[in-house]
Amino acid sequence: MTVPTLASSRLRLKARAASAGTGKTTAIVGDVLRSLEDTSLRRIAVVTFTQAGAADLRLRLEAGLKTLLETGEYFGYGIYSTQKPKLEAALLELGGATVTTIHGFFRKLLKLCAPDLGLDPDFENTDELESEALFRDAATQALSEVVFSETGAGKRLVAELGWDGALEALLALRSSRAYSPLSATGPLETDL
Repeated sequence: MTVPTLASSRLRLKARAASAGTGKTTAIVGDVLRSLEDTSLRRIAVVTFTQAGAADLRLRLEAGLKTLLETGEYFGYGIYSTQKPKLEAALLELGGATVTTIHGFFRKLLKLCAPDLGLDPDFENTDELESEALFRDAATQALSEVVFSETGAGKRLVAELGWDGALEALLALRSSRAYSPLSATGPLETDL
């Protein structure tokens, strides 16, 4: 039994960093096109920082594939006619290919690993405004339950701060903890 090594499986990680207008996108497209000789497009991830960059990469990759299919060459990289079926398949796969931002890439990885992490793989990604609206609704529901419950776990806090004050305190706590684990550090946070 042979164990694949990095060299034998031809796994590669390439990164390009340079100032604007130096040919990064052209070089990346060329790298992807050359990789299609032995790897299908669905097994390649092209990751950039911005959505505009990802959209540009996707368009340029499509143009590069079409150029290779029509002319047999892309910026000095030539193909044999026997390679055309792989390129045609890549062109068909392009719509579902992983050409995305770093955030989109990690979101895709999280979805793929969600069952192993005990998460619903159909989770939805929300933007900041939608996330705040959902939190505000949940906080309002929680405050209602506190006010109308017989065991007044948070009744003192709502009585002290008032409805709007308690809601604003919850929103402030959420925004201060948005990027770190939620843990109580004081009596107000414990009550909230």
